[in-house]
Amino acid sequence: MSPERSTTPTPALRALLWLAFGLSGVAGLSYELVWVRYVGRLVGGSTQSIAATVALFFAGLALGAWLGGRVFQQLRRPLLGYAALEAAIGLVAATVPATLGWLEHTSAAVDSLPLAFALATLPLLPATALLGATFPAMAAVVADLTDVVDGTARFYGFNTAGAVLGCLLTSLWLLPSLGHRQTNWVMVGIDLVVAASLAAVAWRLPPALQQPDEVAPAAPGSDAPRPPPQPLLSPRIAATLALVSGLLAIGVEVLWTRALSLSFPATVYVFAVVLAAYLFGVALGALLTPRLSRRLARAPLLAGLYAFTGLGVLLSALAFPRLADAFYGLVAAGRVESWQGWIGGIGLTSLAAMLPSTLAMGAALPLLIGLASPADQRSSTAGRLYTLNVLGGVIGSLMTTFTLMPAVGLSPALGLLACAYLALPLGLSRPLSLRRGVVLASALALALAAAGALSGLAPEVDPDRAPGPQRRLLYARDSASGTIAIYERGRAGRVPIRALKVNTFYGLNITAPSTIAMQYRLGYLPLALHPRPRRALLVGFATGNTLAAMADVSDIEELSCVELHGDLFALARYFEPVNRGVWRLPKVRLVAGDGRRFMLRKSPRYDVIVGDLYLPRNPGVGSLYSLEHFRAVRARLRPAGVFVAWLPLWQLSPDETGVIVRTFLTVFPGARGALGNAHAMRPVLGLLGARQTALPPIPWKSLEQQVQRALRRVYGAGVTLPSAPTAAGAPDISHTVLRRWAAGRALNTLENAWIEYSAPRTLTHYQLRQASPAADNLRYLAKLRSSAPR
Repeated sequence: MSPERSTTPTPALRALLWLAFGLSGVAGLSYELVWVRYVGRLVGGSTQSIAATVALFFAGLALGAWLGGRVFQQLRRPLLGYAALEAAIGLVAATVPATLGWLEHTSAAVDSLPLAFALATLPLLPATALLGATFPAMAAVVADLTDVVDGTARFYGFNTAGAVLGCLLTSLWLLPSLGHRQTNWVMVGIDLVVAASLAAVAWRLPPALQQPDEVAPAAPGSDAPRPPPQPLLSPRIAATLALVSGLLAIGVEVLWTRALSLSFPATVYVFAVVLAAYLFGVALGALLTPRLSRRLARAPLLAGLYAFTGLGVLLSALAFPRLADAFYGLVAAGRVESWQGWIGGIGLTSLAAMLPSTLAMGAALPLLIGLASPADQRSSTAGRLYTLNVLGGVIGSLMTTFTLMPAVGLSPALGLLACAYLALPLGLSRPLSLRRGVVLASALALALAAAGALSGLAPEVDPDRAPGPQRRLLYARDSASGTIAIYERGRAGRVPIRALKVNTFYGLNITAPSTIAMQYRLGYLPLALHPRPRRALLVGFATGNTLAAMADVSDIEELSCVELHGDLFALARYFEPVNRGVWRLPKVRLVAGDGRRFMLRKSPRYDVIVGDLYLPRNPGVGSLYSLEHFRAVRARLRPAGVFVAWLPLWQLSPDETGVIVRTFLTVFPGARGALGNAHAMRPVLGLLGARQTALPPIPWKSLEQQVQRALRRVYGAGVTLPSAPTAAGAPDISHTVLRRWAAGRALNTLENAWIEYSAPRTLTHYQLRQASPAADNLRYLAKLRSSAPR
């Protein structure tokens, strides 16, 4: 046996290993957070694309774990091998952003999503496989240093704790401050430092460090007592448990993420703290496993952990809305005063709801590996079971997102996955020789949970499903892309007032006359800037009202619309009184997909392209205001083509508006502006750009007459209709004013994602002050106008 295998760990060596495993977790999860953004640029941000990207990551991890288990089982110096692995990860990771960036440009000319994924596989599969190999590598390093359960629990716990730190550090600070590429380089540096440190220890381990440690196994021939051997699970049962538990764990995580998005706005920061809360529970559960396993019999403990996970999942469905209400109560009372307090409160709320289940999840995997590992096959067993666990996660993610949740709904799906967890101890009763009381308790809990899930009595986690005093729920569905609901509350003339919400926070689409007037204007105005628009494109559908206005222009022969949430097309019938059945028109073509990726196609070219109103705080939306996207739009315009980007000034600070304006002016140097809506609460700024020709004046009088005629056709003569926008002065905004607004601002690029990281913080600051950025934008606009040369 090699000196590396024969040494006994000292506290110093042990601390170095745990630190190295933790830093490996920091870098590993950070890589994934960075790389998923590059892959998103390549394949788009649709639900299908995101799910396929996650599957690609998991497949690479699984492949690496399987291969790594076989390789590290044979190594005589596993610590040196692990150091080499960390070095390889750093070197390969350094090439991933540049390679994916090059592939993005290469695939832009080919309209094939499968090809885009195939190209993404080239750099990602080897990189993620190396990351996956770290699990069996760590198992090999600790194999002869401690008991298999203790060793697995500790390296898994410290590695996952590092992932928590990496998730928060990268999402909350590094990515917003440094951008994607520089953040990747920071993680490369961490990996190379870890590799160099471990290699130095592996080559030159001082004899002084080779002192017995209290948790080391007894040396051969010694009289020290050994813990009694635990019965091994059969390979078939262990493999089944690894696969099923991975499926259930990731399925539950998918549902929890959706449940929390119904209580808190879905931003990059909320996603980060929810993921960190999930991983924190897993890490803590793993680190507590050695103490639990020394006090309790391990086989019944594993069954109990699965049952406890199921009960925790059931409790989480009750906890989510109640904890969110308690948090918002603190906000209303003025106890949360900063963005840091807001995001920290969301993290603690998530942690409180998920902690019982995640503690048990984190403890179960090391126990499973310990019960299934022969003494001479620890690394290969760890690699094999981790591979199956990760593959189960792939299945669970896809099955839950695209099959289970849409079929039965969010709350019942949580109940069914809880039932599956509760059923695991019953399946283990004979292999683990569980006591009859344990089996009966599990069976009773399973029966009660199943009855609740299948009878519709499962706790409702969606706060908007509760009936309201003045509203009627017309439609609700937990689709793969979002939880969609449609309500009706009263009438305006002959039109029912209906509202569309996606994940409870997207409530702009309401059929009130003032909102419809704005949406019609946002469709009519861009077409008025072109002498004879034949072909037009709208990015964003929602309820179809802006598209209906564009289709009302007789010159239009072909009108396309791209919408990320393709489910909304089928719901347009609920808003037919105001969208006038636009989806039925022969000249209208509806496309479900990512608008930014659609714009990268080489054909066709358009006379007019319109970027509808978006929510800038939502993940991925900032890319629609990026330099790269604006350049792609310009390339899709005909020589006399016009592009109008609409900005919701109640969602952006004056600084953020200035960043978008500067980015727009970089691509369309002669751009002008217009207020598509000057209402004090909902002002809308339009950025108007032309590819070659100068823009004509906006015919405001005829435009407003067009809007009023359309409103009368919809609502009838007995409804008071909103007047033209005049609250902020003249609706035209000169090129000079836009240039002043852009002065000194940063550019919003896909690399720095300035808007995506800034907008959520800004909006939270305003909301905590019970204010809106709308007023600040209008005041800033008035200031720019007053100081501009006449």
